[in-house]
Amino acid sequence: MCLFRLGDEAKAHEFIDKSIEINKQTNQRNDADMPMLRKAQFYESQNSKNKALEQYKKTLSVFPNSEWAKKKIVELSK
Repeated sequence: MCLFRLGDEAKAHEFIDKSIEINKQTNQRNDADMPMLRKAQFYESQNSKNKALEQYKKTLSVFPNSEWAKKKIVELSK
């Protein structure tokens, strides 16, 4: 998040993608969906609504109980 706020969007996405890969092996944790949600939030911050929506859908496909992803899909689909 810090890299993104400092304007280094490419590096921010690189780190979040690494985090997603690492978290795939620990998806039993309650917060395991967080890296995927953060990536969607990055897209939202960049005003890339379609990319954010697609990322929330990806999150929900991996974490079907992700309440935040469900909420944001409904919100962004309007």
